[in-house]
Amino acid sequence: MKNTLQRVQNRPLRVQSTPRMKRVQPLRVSAFALLAGAALYGPSAVFAQDGAQGFSLEEIVVTARKREEGLQSTPIAITAVTAKALEERGIVQLEDVATIAPNVSFSGIAPISGNPSAAVVYIRGVGQNDFTPVTDPGVGIYVDGVYIARSVGAALDLIDIERIEVLRGPQGTLFGRNTIGGAISLFTQDPGDDPRLTIAGTTGADNRAEVNVAASGKVTDEIGVGFSGLYKQRDGYVLRLQDGLELGNDDVIAGRVKFSYEPTSNFRALLAADYTREDEETAPTVPLAISGTTFPFNTLYNLNNFPGVCITDFMGPGTGTIPASALTNPNCQNEQWVTGDPFTTNETGPSASEVETWGVSLTLDWDLGPAQVKSITAFRALDAFFTRNADGSPFTIFETTDDFNQDQFSQELQVTGAAFDDIFEYVVGAYYFREDGFNTNLVNTSIFNLVSGGGFENTNFAFYGEGTVDLLERVHLTAGIRYTDETKGFTPNQIFVGAPEPLFPAVESEVSFSEWTPRATIGFDVTPDILSYFTYSRGFKSGGFTQRYTGPTATGGPIEFDPEFVDLFEVGLKSEFPDYNLRVNIAGFYSLYEDIQVSFNQPGEANTITGNAAEGEIRGFEVEMAWIPIPALSITGTVGFTDAEYTDVGDGVAGLTTDDEFIRTPKWNSSLGVSYLVSLGQLGSLTPRVDWLYVGDQEFEPVNVDFVAQDAYNVVNTNIRYDAAAVEGVSLTFGVTNVTNEEYFLSADSNPTIQLGEAAFARPRQWFLTLRYDY
Repeated sequence: MKNTLQRVQNRPLRVQSTPRMKRVQPLRVSAFALLAGAALYGPSAVFAQDGAQGFSLEEIVVTARKREEGLQSTPIAITAVTAKALEERGIVQLEDVATIAPNVSFSGIAPISGNPSAAVVYIRGVGQNDFTPVTDPGVGIYVDGVYIARSVGAALDLIDIERIEVLRGPQGTLFGRNTIGGAISLFTQDPGDDPRLTIAGTTGADNRAEVNVAASGKVTDEIGVGFSGLYKQRDGYVLRLQDGLELGNDDVIAGRVKFSYEPTSNFRALLAADYTREDEETAPTVPLAISGTTFPFNTLYNLNNFPGVCITDFMGPGTGTIPASALTNPNCQNEQWVTGDPFTTNETGPSASEVETWGVSLTLDWDLGPAQVKSITAFRALDAFFTRNADGSPFTIFETTDDFNQDQFSQELQVTGAAFDDIFEYVVGAYYFREDGFNTNLVNTSIFNLVSGGGFENTNFAFYGEGTVDLLERVHLTAGIRYTDETKGFTPNQIFVGAPEPLFPAVESEVSFSEWTPRATIGFDVTPDILSYFTYSRGFKSGGFTQRYTGPTATGGPIEFDPEFVDLFEVGLKSEFPDYNLRVNIAGFYSLYEDIQVSFNQPGEANTITGNAAEGEIRGFEVEMAWIPIPALSITGTVGFTDAEYTDVGDGVAGLTTDDEFIRTPKWNSSLGVSYLVSLGQLGSLTPRVDWLYVGDQEFEPVNVDFVAQDAYNVVNTNIRYDAAAVEGVSLTFGVTNVTNEEYFLSADSNPTIQLGEAAFARPRQWFLTLRYDY
């Protein structure tokens, strides 16, 4: 605790003595970077061998089943997006995959964290809202096969990406740990035989300045080297009126280096290292509401600062009475401090969000003829520090600070192969994972300070196997199972600052879980271009501990919660019509969700805890379409529907009823993207593009609260790209995001005990200009 307190006290606050309004600052990107740079919003045109320009359906190879397969022949609900498609849509952050994958919700701002790079991912109604290390995400994020265990820092910038795979539904057999809702896998570019260079530079609204560089090639016949780097800066978009700070800014430096070694045709070693540093202001949250005429708890916080002015006759939480003068008194916390503007706030206090992550991995591939062996060994480290003012006022009423440190080691061994004249294909593997670290939460109020959190140590061991057999020429049966053994340890550190004793002893608590998670799929080739399938799969996410406390517990130690489970039944159809350049994939699903883990606030308590909310059912469908009616026109679209409901609730989550809706789970979501290529002859080509996203009504609190519910919204992005004919590989893109200036939540939270609600809104309309060179 002492080190954390010193870290907070010694850290300079980034505030200014006098208020200022936002001003235009000089661009932070040089003319050379722009002229030598290029768009992150890459090529719309595909050049055929005869020199004609046009679009074509991409043949995408995926590894969703730990072996290389065509997207259309893989019986899984999966959205696979190549680098070219990401560039075409202007997707530069991982959270933007929610704009192209149906029934996916992805935010980079975890509630109550103050950190703008903490991933909150839900797929088909399954995920996790909390960022603490004792609550695990419900959707696993992987980079080059390496699992990213913590949500803090997992809202990644996309650097030199080869493709992204979004797997919907439980992936508990082959991916295992914390993939009960699905998995998102990123694959970065490996060094190839041919030299490759990309330089990109972007400027735009809010003094945006980005430079992205990637290069790779062979040093010798056996050794290849690749490098990629990102520099990104952009001003914030939420103004703190009291001191002029701008929240929600970007300040990122990131890089990755890869070395490949191929001494023979049947062996390859790939060594990779990456580093990311983010040094930004607090997440751009603003207050939504403060209790109007009665203050059951939060006005108590003003007693020490303003005795006798803001509250009288205080008898305990919920019984205070407030004179009418307090409702307009500027020395009191009340609605006058809510600006009603999503881009201004009256908050003060420390502002910081600093995240540093790095990792190394070694991937070894052996081709032994009848079988292929892969080993993935990885170590990753995370160090983060972030703060938050929860009350949105000039007073010190409720502020939180997190000091977060984590190390992880993982080892996976896979064996894939085929037998019986390729009638039977299989994969078997073993996985080991270990992590440790600490998360200290400091809570600062006007009447008390406390420390919560503690140290954690988790281990996970699993082995798995899955095989596919061709029962008939067109009938394929896949069956697999995984055994997982997981142990979680938590050593609490719960102290009221100045109190003589901690709330309970700093003694490690430990829980263990073991589960079998099977999957079975039967596929039928209706035609060579149409695949139908039916799947049953089971996913599980282990239980854990609550780490935030404001008082002793009945057990004298940390509160535990149980694992959660999902049983999925899915039917799907993957179809392609080459004569019409049309691809349509459809999936329908029904899930039984048990012992649902929910993060919530206990009545009368300010801290967020996790409990099990009994049972639920989830049903829905997804449609994905890509169509090229003529070579110059590309149309892509998705439709997603999710109907999730609690069928039974227990006493694990106070106040929850079967009438409450799942959080971050809109019933309807859809997208549409249209590109049209215009040839300019010897001058090159223009490709305008429009993308539209619709997201239906959704809740942000498990016990639904109206003022943090999000109404349905539409977002329109557009860009136009010029590809020069005179200089091959040079392109210029101008675009506008959020064209209609739609106001919608990226994250929202309410705390009924302290009578406060807050939200982070998306950026308003922005323009950008990008220059790109590819070799």
